[in-house]
Amino acid sequence: MSARSPSLPRPGTRPRCLNLRIGPRCLTLLVGSMVAGLSGTAVSPEPVWGQGVPGGERAAGSGSAASPQGHLQRLLLLNGTVHFGRVLDEGDPVRFELTDGEVVEISRERIVRIETLQGTLELGEFWPADPNASRLFFAPTGRSLSAGSGTFNAYYGLLPFASIGVTDRFTMAGGTPLFFGGSDGRLLYLAPKVQVIRSDQVQVATGVLALHFTGDSDDGTYLAYGVATMGSTSNSGITAGIGFGRSEGSWSSQPALVLGADIRTSRRVKLMTENYLFPGGGSATGLVSGGVRIMGERLAADLALVAPLGGDGGFVLPLVNFSFGW
Repeated sequence: MSARSPSLPRPGTRPRCLNLRIGPRCLTLLVGSMVAGLSGTAVSPEPVWGQGVPGGERAAGSGSAASPQGHLQRLLLLNGTVHFGRVLDEGDPVRFELTDGEVVEISRERIVRIETLQGTLELGEFWPADPNASRLFFAPTGRSLSAGSGTFNAYYGLLPFASIGVTDRFTMAGGTPLFFGGSDGRLLYLAPKVQVIRSDQVQVATGVLALHFTGDSDDGTYLAYGVATMGSTSNSGITAGIGFGRSEGSWSSQPALVLGADIRTSRRVKLMTENYLFPGGGSATGLVSGGVRIMGERLAADLALVAPLGGDGGFVLPLVNFSFGW
């Protein structure tokens, strides 16, 4: 995810800090930077420091646990050494506590950059947080975006969907297809979500997915749902949910069920599955899917296969989604 640089003055002329900003240029880079997204490299208007650091983001003198008090910072020295931990004192020298508890003092003139990160350390290697952890392939999870953060998804490059964390518990999402419309007008979709339970092991949310054509006098189609995700971090979890639909003025008596999981297998790769069951009428239908999410610090790409259950099944469809988080 994004990194923030503290206002730490550095005497002398040193490599310039990267100031990552969210703007139209970043959004237009989303689909055009597919190769960078698949390789897991964060895309920004300027070169990212430290890409040539040996070991790819391995910490010098750091342990395998989260940083003290949950605030993980990354410090890069002029010689290429990377430390993980947190700043205790911004004086000169800077006092920096490593994740194993050791405190080091470093002269300001040796420091290139200090960043505040979202992610974890695994055996001394920094794993950036999943930039799209509030969703599986499409279904929401019980996780919530933090206030001011957001994601931009582009399914097949044609179905954009943006989500904004209004507060740490309330997320508003919505979008519209780029090229589809007709006599009924343009399709709009809105999806507010509220997180009602947040603990170390369980996160529960409830929300609504609303679909409406701008030229249609009908009040639209809705899905009201509840979803729970069990797992200690955004790296892995099991998600289960239930929803009821409303169309043409009446609510369905049969629920839609969803069961999914995401498992982080490495710094850049997460395996995922998302499955639906629609009981009713004496026979059940549904969808099963499985695939992979390839992640950078800001960009992620989902590649999956989707197959129907019941009915006239027997075919498989690809699912492709690119997401950008901030």
